[in-house]
Amino acid sequence: MKTIENLLISRGQLDRIYVGSLKLYLWRSLHKSSKSRNPFYPDFEEREIRAGVLRAPDVEVVKLENGVEVVKSVLGQGTSLFDRPGAFGESNWTYFEIPEGTEIPNGLIITKDSFNKRFNATHYSISPNYDMPKHQFIQLLDILARNAESRKRLLINV
Repeated sequence: MKTIENLLISRGQLDRIYVGSLKLYLWRSLHKSSKSRNPFYPDFEEREIRAGVLRAPDVEVVKLENGVEVVKSVLGQGTSLFDRPGAFGESNWTYFEIPEGTEIPNGLIITKDSFNKRFNATHYSISPNYDMPKHQFIQLLDILARNAESRKRLLINV
């Protein structure tokens, strides 16, 4: 099976792979106008970010002949994260922390993508590690959100 993890291993880029227990703190930026029930959901469809300006989807979704929607596993595509909070400012954005030690569900991968000079932060992506049904990807993102919340509560009570 083709996976993002195997691709990065074949390139010798092990430092870009995060599976299992997260080894750093990451933050998801979500615009305050967002109506997503889980901050870790990517944009599955293009959306207008201002009058006449469209933003491409964060992931590629294909519909199979049987009607099942599948999220493609593509390096660098997925839910955007940064290694510092406040990358987009505070006035229009909310930030969701994924604490160090959060368990990443099997089937998801977080990859280190590149340093973004504009935001003075390194960009990471939450992606399906292999092509998977959209409903499965959503379930795994829900588990990740619960794991992050549980980890935050645990760290507060220590």
